[in-house]
Amino acid sequence: MNNSSYFVLASKKIYCRCRKIYGVTPAGKHSGVEEHHYHSGQAFSHKVRGGLETRYSCCEGVLGLPGCQVAKLHVRDQRENLEGFVKTFVKFPPSDGNHSIFAVNCEVCYTAKGLELTRVTVVDPSLQVVYDTFVKPDEEVINYNTRFSGVVEDDLQNTETSVLDVQAFLLNLFSAGTESDTASSIVSTFLS
Repeated sequence: MNNSSYFVLASKKIYCRCRKIYGVTPAGKHSGVEEHHYHSGQAFSHKVRGGLETRYSCCEGVLGLPGCQVAKLHVRDQRENLEGFVKTFVKFPPSDGNHSIFAVNCEVCYTAKGLELTRVTVVDPSLQVVYDTFVKPDEEVINYNTRFSGVVEDDLQNTETSVLDVQAFLLNLFSAGTESDTASSIVSTFLS
């Protein structure tokens, strides 16, 4: 494959909702504006007289009908690399030997990078909020994913907290011994 062919392929992305290919600039921005219709629900099959019928859960539309939702731009959910990945540190155990247990919830939006963090909430075993903050994505937001995240544009208007700020707080709170090791590693990975 020659360099010009590679550039053409590298400037295309696959839309996560419909699996269509769309163009991006070398900086990863959309190369054009293309309104797109999609189904937010899953396709389910059920028995009907004479066979099976498949409909979407979001609108009850028959499989193959144009989407019932409209997006201003294409979105994608994958990240090309793990730039910024951090792993929890091994620390001396606390004096009581208890590394603690936390539950973490992360909300994300769609940007030119793919999914980016918009909110992080951490609670302790008593369900007391230990940390709750909105996070300013690195890239311009394409879709706030409000249907699932509850985050709207106004929530991020005056937000200055970066993913690096969140990582610093969580790395201070968690250790490699925090229950579960896997959960804290996943959080560190996702927050990168």
